[in-house]
Amino acid sequence: MYTNVQQNKLIMNKINKLRKAAKEVKYEIQMFEDIHNNYFNKANSIKSQFEQNILLESFVIHAYCLFHFFYQGDNKKRKPSDIIAEDFNINRQQFRKHRTPKNVLKNIDKKRNKQIAHLTYNRIYRNSKTKPFKTTAIYHGINKTMWAFFNSLPKEYKNYFD
Repeated sequence: MYTNVQQNKLIMNKINKLRKAAKEVKYEIQMFEDIHNNYFNKANSIKSQFEQNILLESFVIHAYCLFHFFYQGDNKKRKPSDIIAEDFNINRQQFRKHRTPKNVLKNIDKKRNKQIAHLTYNRIYRNSKTKPFKTTAIYHGINKTMWAFFNSLPKEYKNYFD
């Protein structure tokens, strides 16, 4: 049994932990948005293949982080150290109803694994149709899910993301 002081301390620790976690989520969202808005929307200004690869890989890594944040609650294999949307006491039913269906974005995970994060034979069998990442579709899918998350947050957590 905890005393009132111990309970208050536990509550404050949880609040501080979630505030810090929210900063990490905000960073991922900001990078995801900035890369898309400042680079993919200005594709003509990107000259070299090197620059294109850097931006694409960065975009995919941030999309992947957000995908896991928003959809890891569906996975029973969550690691205790993972920050997920459900940590913020979202209205889960509302969130799931308004987010992009997981199966629409699930390819982020597979393509990141096969084309960026690992050396695989799958890379050599990609062609001009199967190799490209559909960055616009990924952006819109994650963006819709992001707004579903913000709209499903309880009032006491909304200010963590300002």
